[in-house]
Amino acid sequence: MSSPPGVYCYFGVTTSGKTTLALQHAAADLAVEGRPLAVLDCMPARNLRDLPHEPNLDAVLDALYLEGRKAVWTPRSEDELGRFFAAVHAAGTNRQRPTPIDVLWDEAGLAQTPHHIDDRIAGALRGWQHSDCRFRLVSQSPGDFNGIVFKCLPECYVFRLERTPDLDRIETELSLPREQVAAQDQGQFLTYSRDRFKKVGA
Repeated sequence: MSSPPGVYCYFGVTTSGKTTLALQHAAADLAVEGRPLAVLDCMPARNLRDLPHEPNLDAVLDALYLEGRKAVWTPRSEDELGRFFAAVHAAGTNRQRPTPIDVLWDEAGLAQTPHHIDDRIAGALRGWQHSDCRFRLVSQSPGDFNGIVFKCLPECYVFRLERTPDLDRIETELSLPREQVAAQDQGQFLTYSRDRFKKVGA
């Protein structure tokens, strides 16, 4: 069975295993449904560098919506990233395309702050119920996330965090004791469901 549409967050320090888990979840869904998958490699990441990357936004959209295949891409600007999310949202909500897509956005905290997020990105995330898309947001810095992301009632996978702003945010948004998050070993994580961030396991 594949994961339901929605917003999923993967938080943790470098090499904690968050991107690996997000890729595993995306691959499992791909094996079941065969949806096109967009991987936004914003850093770029060590475990994504060996994958072929699309040269530009047009090539990404062609790969996803015309060829129906996976596309890995490094956006060159916040505007380009916003244009991508606007296209995904329009395709899903207007039913311009027959098949919803999945998006794995690595280092998602780089393009937002607690006080700012591009309206096009916010619209796509808030509209997941209409587009039937799955958005997987991976970040070292949940403290940098805009509140809109948490209002989307994401399912969260929380690996070890160390920075005070990140621990503060997880404690505030998820009611998770900072000591518990900071004490986790590499590869360990806690899982929170969309149901009011209720803890469901680890």
